[in-house]
Amino acid sequence: MEPDPLKIVDLRSKFKQDEVALDICEGEMRDISRVYRTQCDLIACLKNSLSELLSEEDIWGTLAQMYLKLKPRGILIIHTLNYDRILNEESSQVTVLREYYQGSRVELLFAKKEGGERSNLIFKTVLLNGQKDEVIIAVRPILKKELNLWLAELGFEKIQNYDSFDYKTYNSNGYHRITAAYRPVHPGKM
Repeated sequence: MEPDPLKIVDLRSKFKQDEVALDICEGEMRDISRVYRTQCDLIACLKNSLSELLSEEDIWGTLAQMYLKLKPRGILIIHTLNYDRILNEESSQVTVLREYYQGSRVELLFAKKEGGERSNLIFKTVLLNGQKDEVIIAVRPILKKELNLWLAELGFEKIQNYDSFDYKTYNSNGYHRITAAYRPVHPGKM
């Protein structure tokens, strides 16, 4: 699902070039049940997007819809930042990513807010010509324990967490977390 119609056109074009069949729907993930009518084998919730739902009720409701949209044995993949690690950093502003792309500098910063319920992600770019841009996105940090608890309460099984994209354990230095969970096969429906 993608809320931006122009992004959908771009994604479809890229996947068509790579000969990948992918169903992309226009809509917001809080409305999965209304927008996407069938069940599927895989749901991927990428780019820390679950954290952009700022209330626990929205997160819970979205996860519940994802559970219902998965076929038995279907897998849910969720990418979030490793908020457990980031929130333990001493600084109120943590540099999560610093990359150079075609000579431009791109940074992703996490800025803690008082109370910890909501914080900001700050994307900063400095182009070759010196032009600067900054985008601030409010997020609700999701800790591993609470995400795993929500998933288990909804009925997901085989919940696994991978910090960083190289499947290292929690003790790694990764600022990213991948969580995988499966919808179980109910008795009598094998």
